[in-house]
Amino acid sequence: MGATRVARGTGLLKLHAWPAWQRWLVWLVCIVVWSAALLTPWPATLSKETLPTDWQYVTAKSVHVGAYAFLAALSGWLGVRPSYRWLLLGFLSLHAGATEFGQQFVPERHASWTDVGFDHIGVIWGVIVSWPWWTARNSGDR
Repeated sequence: MGATRVARGTGLLKLHAWPAWQRWLVWLVCIVVWSAALLTPWPATLSKETLPTDWQYVTAKSVHVGAYAFLAALSGWLGVRPSYRWLLLGFLSLHAGATEFGQQFVPERHASWTDVGFDHIGVIWGVIVSWPWWTARNSGDR
């Protein structure tokens, strides 16, 4: 990563510690990996093979909430201009719906409006925990 500036103990998550292209690359990789996990049968198969039946539902929903919370926080970390930040949340909302729609065509998966709801709960939590990033005037404020 080379020399990075770290201010006030915020470590690697301080925005100016990473160039914008690297933040976008991290975000894009996370979106692709999460999309692949949602649109392939292996997570559902793995869950059925490794978790007790009673834990499968809670685990699956917790993963939905956690993943979208992480993606929402990561979206705040991108440091886009304030007038465009809400487009990222719109993208996450559309992503939640589109991947659920796509799951109806994947073996071992099914589309669920409940999952879309859990995804949005995750987005809300992600914005809450990363609120300073979402409300900063510019990347220098983060």
